[in-house]
Amino acid sequence: MFLWLDSVIKNLKGPSRPINPENNRIFLVASLQEVDYVLFNQNTPETIESSELDYIKSVSLLKPDFFCINNDNNFLELNKKAVERLGINFVTMNRDVPKGIIPTSTTKILDKLKKTT
Repeated sequence: MFLWLDSVIKNLKGPSRPINPENNRIFLVASLQEVDYVLFNQNTPETIESSELDYIKSVSLLKPDFFCINNDNNFLELNKKAVERLGINFVTMNRDVPKGIIPTSTTKILDKLKKTT
């Protein structure tokens, strides 16, 4: 599982972000039974196309059976080419929310809080 570093999120979304620090995000994601490793992506969208994906070296050393990524990732093709060159199965996933659960985001939560203050 790959997460953005706090510094990258701060760069992308502003000085008040992220809300949940990277150590909390690591713990949450690592606690999922299906997750073996949590790695951080240090590249930003501005630099990612001009440099190699910073986690590909780690992926090549770990040699996972599958590399899963959300199908709305801005760098889907770049990731696909990189992991397929390593002989790793590339899988995309939808961001589906279980029936009865209202989809939300940190940005929407913050917007709602701003309206109440």
